Amino acid sequence: MTSWTEVLNALAVLGAVLVVAYFTAYLDLCLATRAAGVSLTSLPKPLGILQPLRVTFNLLTKRDNRLARADHLLFRTAPIVAFVAILLVFGIIPWGQTLIGRDLNVGLFFFLAILGPVTIALMNAAWGQNSKNGVLATFRAGATLFSYEITIGFAIIGPVMEAQSLSMEKIVAAQHSIWYIVLQPLGFAIYLVAALMMSFRPPFDIPLAGSELAGGALAEYSGGRFVLYRLALNALAFLLAAIGVALFLGGWQGLPLIGPFLPDWLWFLLKSFGLLALMLWCGYQLPRLRVDQMLALAWKILLPLALLNIVLVGIVALFV
Repeated sequence: MTSWTEVLNALAVLGAVLVVAYFTAYLDLCLATRAAGVSLTSLPKPLGILQPLRVTFNLLTKRDNRLARADHLLFRTAPIVAFVAILLVFGIIPWGQTLIGRDLNVGLFFFLAILGPVTIALMNAAWGQNSKNGVLATFRAGATLFSYEITIGFAIIGPVMEAQSLSMEKIVAAQHSIWYIVLQPLGFAIYLVAALMMSFRPPFDIPLAGSELAGGALAEYSGGRFVLYRLALNALAFLLAAIGVALFLGGWQGLPLIGPFLPDWLWFLLKSFGLLALMLWCGYQLPRLRVDQMLALAWKILLPLALLNIVLVGIVALFV
């Protein structure tokens, strides 16, 4: 029988997902307006902090599309599958030294495994529309996500080799003397690019761009289902940043001199939102890539570099 403690933990994870997804949307709004040369003072006061909430309520008032020719099972369940899958991964994030939902011995493997249902959910969303644009969006989203899942999987092998563990907590603890970004800058850069693609952020947002295939995989979504999908994508962007912090930036461990003055969970949040801001800002400075360019980048450049990073880490671990 489920205890009240487990129920409260589940509600806490759900609340954390909703909060970080909201602030991810606000951070994205701030950087997008900045990149477009628009001042935040032009947004509704105060500084547009309530703008994502206004957009959400506006979308919730819209009627859900009911497509006559759609595969209703795939179409209606895709946003739920994506959100629940991302929700599960939030339970293994090491927010602090004593603030970990589940410290799995195979935590990173669990993270990679959960990326599969997210990919399937997005393909179901496009395929379930039963339209030409939806079919084309299915193959676009599937090809790009599959390519960058492989890339991100190879990119995280370096920290696993250094820490000799798949546990998120042990990987963070192994960085007590030096963060892995210092030892593996190439692996960190590859992870950063792959994370941008996995969260469909510029310049890799063409599978879901409104100007491409009438909105791509989410073309026929509206109302609450569209809100749930955007919520899942915002939570995924923060999740990838948080995993990157745990793997390469020391997790909850603070800076050498000022570390003891802040709690460990606050250090983790500051690093995660800082890395997320870096990802979003870099994306807005680059032109949008075509699908063939995205695939070429993954298979011809990032994947060979990820394999090279594994070889270098192995050499260093063997002889140093």
